[in-house]
Amino acid sequence: MYSWVFVMHNTDYENSQRLLSWHGFGIKFVSPLYLAILNMMMVLVAIFFPPSWFEAAAKEPDLVFLNAKYFVLTLICTCAFIAGIVIYRFLRGSHKIKFGASPKFYPSLGLLKKSSNILRVCLVINILTMVIVFYGIGFQNFSKSFTDKDIALAVRNQILVVGRIGGVNILALQTFVFVSLVIASFIYYSARKDDNNRVVIRRFNVLFVFVVVTYLLVCVLTITRWPILQMSFAFLLTYILYRNSSVGLGVRRIFKMGSAFIIISLAVFLGIGTLKMGLSHVLGSVIGYTIASYNLGAAVVDGVFRVPTSGSTYATLGFFWQFPFLGYYFRQIGIANGLNLPVAGGANMTEVDAWARVITETTNLNPHWLWTTVYSYIYADVGLAFVIVFLIYGAISQYLFENFNKLRLIHVLLYAFFFVYQIAWFTSVFISSTLLVDYFAYTLIINMYIRADWRRAVVVA
Repeated sequence: MYSWVFVMHNTDYENSQRLLSWHGFGIKFVSPLYLAILNMMMVLVAIFFPPSWFEAAAKEPDLVFLNAKYFVLTLICTCAFIAGIVIYRFLRGSHKIKFGASPKFYPSLGLLKKSSNILRVCLVINILTMVIVFYGIGFQNFSKSFTDKDIALAVRNQILVVGRIGGVNILALQTFVFVSLVIASFIYYSARKDDNNRVVIRRFNVLFVFVVVTYLLVCVLTITRWPILQMSFAFLLTYILYRNSSVGLGVRRIFKMGSAFIIISLAVFLGIGTLKMGLSHVLGSVIGYTIASYNLGAAVVDGVFRVPTSGSTYATLGFFWQFPFLGYYFRQIGIANGLNLPVAGGANMTEVDAWARVITETTNLNPHWLWTTVYSYIYADVGLAFVIVFLIYGAISQYLFENFNKLRLIHVLLYAFFFVYQIAWFTSVFISSTLLVDYFAYTLIINMYIRADWRRAVVVA
């Protein structure tokens, strides 16, 4: 197609001391304030408009009040979070608080090349692990895992065993790819040098394909369900990326790319759903995925259901318990201090499943989509002090976001842990943490900033 050619002066770029503060289209959609409002809207939809809600409410009117209590809890949490944002901005505006500056992040072409090699290694690890898994368990058993829950659990455990070589989880090695390196590699994949040492910015088709392929590999390896909502959000970020890059992209092309992906996604999802539940329940499954269903958090607020981690700090301090490579040690420290941190799998999951069956039978909640959410987990963690938790979290999130917007390295890296879970609070049980898939969505955002800074350091040929 077409190419856009720029002349880059690497020395000037690398030595630049400009403080980038970008306020272009789309930045507001990744701010803590908009994320809080988005979560509030999603919870509202999830509570009052799930599959067969009206029929169930007619049979069991108490469900209306049960969900209303949960909605009030969510509203209070959101208001406390926004209040924390407002308080921080007020204190910052009145100069009552000051923070030291962090180092700026200006990627060089050398860094781009190194980071691309890291991502190549990650892709190779994914592919090799998938081959090993298929060889170890057989493709037939793997395909049956989509229709049989017991086989799916056995296959998932087998993946964890196969993925651990010499005591090291090779699937977790991908967390070595720090946010800055992943983003830089995306830029590298969209740029190359010609014979005159000029940087040619190509279309982002390679970036798009790379993200989707990697995402699919992760889904296959972990046998996760198809998160249409999460990928839709990734599409939004991709659109923002195009709008703020030197590579123009028309609405028509965006529509074609989006339509193609949605069709493929629905085809795969509906295919799995048909095998798993039968054609009559497929539509309900899709709706359940996109806007949730009855929320188990309502039962937590009502006191009917007790979260297994009640009284601990498991959900509130999820940032520490899930920290890459250090989670095990933090967990041991927590256990030593009586925090009662549960271990995923085994007896704990059996206990949770048993409780889930009881609550669905007694309250007529939808048994297929039990999303407890971070709001009820924090409530179970600290009781009425949940208001203070969200207040403090809002202030910290706003502080990190404002410095993230200035491309300060430490804040860019830390905001990843805060941001990626805020986009899924209504489905998550941790207030902050990271997953590999979330990193790839998050990198698209940072890419916007680095691309914007890149354009400031080039001269159009």
